Amino acid sequence: MSEFATTPPGKKLVSLLLCFSILMGFAQASIAAEFSLDESWKILSSKSYSKKARAIETIAQHNPPKAHLALKAMLDGQLYFAKRSKELYV
Repeated sequence: MSEFATTPPGKKLVSLLLCFSILMGFAQASIAAEFSLDESWKILSSKSYSKKARAIETIAQHNPPKAHLALKAMLDGQLYFAKRSKELYV
């Protein structure tokens, strides 16, 4: 008989399913932490490049009618915003 105890296949499966469910919980929490579409438009005028990147991803995923125009203007350096109201202008 071996010195080491082996775990039955059922316990391995339960452990694997438990790990999977924990990871899925974290994935859902990170998805919920994403910006809404309205927040994403406002974040484009922020100074944080990481927030802008996530906002651009959110806008691209929702693909609203003015997304192409605004993102193209941003790429061309032609997207502006009012300092007080943070409204975007092309």
